[in-house]
Amino acid sequence: MIIALKCLDSTENFAKQFATALLALKKEYKRYPAILHFGGLGSGKTTFTKYLVNSFENAENAEISSPSFTLYNIYPTIPCVVHFDLYKNEGMPLDEAFFEYTSDETVLSIIEWSEHIQTQELPAFRIELHWKILATGREIFIKTFGFQAELFFEKL
Repeated sequence: MIIALKCLDSTENFAKQFATALLALKKEYKRYPAILHFGGLGSGKTTFTKYLVNSFENAENAEISSPSFTLYNIYPTIPCVVHFDLYKNEGMPLDEAFFEYTSDETVLSIIEWSEHIQTQELPAFRIELHWKILATGREIFIKTFGFQAELFFEKL
């Protein structure tokens, strides 16, 4: 599926729809998929993540920022969100926390700079968002792994 985002308002609206679809997946599969962002600097990964996290209950208690220097941030939303930034992780082994949180069925893991994850370490149950900068905004190519994509896409 390809989504075109022309402005910040369309990004925010899509993030809200995405949050609703994630909650439906949780009901069906009893766990959250990991959300993996792929794309260059300024492509929209962090902005989308902020809008997505703000769509969840208790978001007013979350200070959402890019975890570039800390590797990950934990937000006290419902569901609990763990936001990874692997920009500085290129060529390095992943922290144990990555495997702990991405395998936790109650946590929604969001990973920026997923291109720094080796193929064999990718979470099996995941949604990949491949970001592209266009002259007219942003484009996201969405791929799903480990579940029936139709259930997710029909909620978008």
